[in-house]
Amino acid sequence: MPPSPPRSSPQDQANPIASNTPEEVDSDSVTTASIETFPDDWRLNPTIPKELKRRDRTSFRDEWPPPPPIKYTIEPLQSPTTRNDLSPDWEVYTHFDGRFFFYHQEKRVLTEAWLHDEQEMDKIKTCIHALEQLEGVYGSPPPNSQLVLELEPDEIHDWHCWYYYADPQSRNIFWYHHNEMGFDPPKVGGGDIEMHAAQFLQREYWRHFEYFYSVQTVEKQVLDELYAFFRYADTDVKTSTDSTHSTIPYRLPGELEYWQRQINAARESFERHEGGLPWIVGRAMYCMCEYHHLNRYGERIKIVEQGPKSRQ
Repeated sequence: MPPSPPRSSPQDQANPIASNTPEEVDSDSVTTASIETFPDDWRLNPTIPKELKRRDRTSFRDEWPPPPPIKYTIEPLQSPTTRNDLSPDWEVYTHFDGRFFFYHQEKRVLTEAWLHDEQEMDKIKTCIHALEQLEGVYGSPPPNSQLVLELEPDEIHDWHCWYYYADPQSRNIFWYHHNEMGFDPPKVGGGDIEMHAAQFLQREYWRHFEYFYSVQTVEKQVLDELYAFFRYADTDVKTSTDSTHSTIPYRLPGELEYWQRQINAARESFERHEGGLPWIVGRAMYCMCEYHHLNRYGERIKIVEQGPKSRQ
């Protein structure tokens, strides 16, 4: 039996940003004496999940001739083991694609910084402490929100800490700093840019959910939303001459059938109390929210001409 229609979901809220998030914070406030003095070569900046480096962390040697192969000696009757030099407060997870990420359960902090390196661990602790200082001044983030930290040196070797908070209740991304985002809707007029930005951030929330799926919780309401959405999409493609099927998430032959199989598998996993396949759920919700974003979900819009009309 298909599920009953889901209740009004958080992504439909007019103002999905948490109410206790500060409206304005000076970008350099964490480096001033008004809070605490931090190293001169350190900055704190907002980011979004899309901008995380993930697979771009590899550095290539530009040396010739190349260095000799690295040799590793395995002792008799032994085999290499995984490292266990982390602080007990941190847990390490491995993504399906092989990446490591680290999670501090008490503080709900996630990072892909290599915390086996003592210097990187110290930098992450500095980032956490700085944001805790801001929480004390401007207010705490919503309960159960997760903080993601990214470390990156700039061209002159100053360290930047990029961060965002992900709130599961509002399904949104937010920061303590201003963060400008640009949109380019070339053929759409009459839209609401604030609502459009909200759809973009909800899409980014599910990207976050997918990236760090090992520490996420799948809820039945989300599975019901996905079931209903992809049933709609299937019907839309097969019955409507005005279908928007050229946009995500059903742009390829057989893609809808694929997604329906995956959602059914996630529902079965959830019903067996096996977690609900959070990686699949995160990717599917991302596709649904991108559809909302591209089609300016919930907005009053109109199509406008681009430039002056040519005369015959």
